[in-house]
Amino acid sequence: FHEGVPGHHLQVATATYRRDLLNKWRRNVCWTSGHGEGWALYAEKLMQELGYLADPGDHMGMLNMQRMRAARVVFDIGVHLELEIPERWGTGTWTPEAGYDFLKENLPISEGQLKFEFTRYLGWPGQAPSYKVGQRLWEQIRA
Repeated sequence: FHEGVPGHHLQVATATYRRDLLNKWRRNVCWTSGHGEGWALYAEKLMQELGYLADPGDHMGMLNMQRMRAARVVFDIGVHLELEIPERWGTGTWTPEAGYDFLKENLPISEGQLKFEFTRYLGWPGQAPSYKVGQRLWEQIRA
């Protein structure tokens, strides 16, 4: 649901369908992480509310992705603000090396995917928390 319908696929398809109302900048360049990823997370939650994650395996998959996103947020904020590492995860200050170790410990993914995630979030400060911030804004609009 995140990447497909009603997530990113619907989002991009709508921009394409409504191209006569949107200039090129709005269709292609005006994408921000909080808006785009926030919509996709909102779409996941909406589909859960509509009963599409009733299967235990589907629900566990969603929870696993939430766990992955939470670990990314801890990494992103900790490393980029050079915060103190909470005792349960180690000692000292968050560094890229400590962040890599944290991700390795908390993400059940391959070494190749781990390196990708590490590089992505090390090079894009604030992107990880933008998912949830955007989701909350979409929920406020709905309320």
